[in-house]
Amino acid sequence: VTKNLPTSFVVPESEWYQWNPSPRENNDIEVLLSISPKNYPFGIKDIVNFGDFPIVWTNKKYRMIYLNMGHGDDEFTDATQKLLFINAFRWVLSQNKNGDPFKK
Repeated sequence: VTKNLPTSFVVPESEWYQWNPSPRENNDIEVLLSISPKNYPFGIKDIVNFGDFPIVWTNKKYRMIYLNMGHGDDEFTDATQKLLFINAFRWVLSQNKNGDPFKK
């Protein structure tokens, strides 16, 4: 899902959710992307100054992905974020047994 994405990138402003308990506490969850703490404060609706913010993850038991993006006016204007969405859709729909969206 994160293949061909830069190690770090800036996404459009959004409304981010902080989960309690954190998805990291579930051994079946693999967090793929998080908001870097060096970006605090951030937010549209609520201003956040601390905490862990996983924003993209999968559940190892299922071929599913959670994407937190999509709550701002400029959400689909960033090329890197668009690639993330495309990769995620391809991964979910992939017929490759490992879920590799780049292999048939």
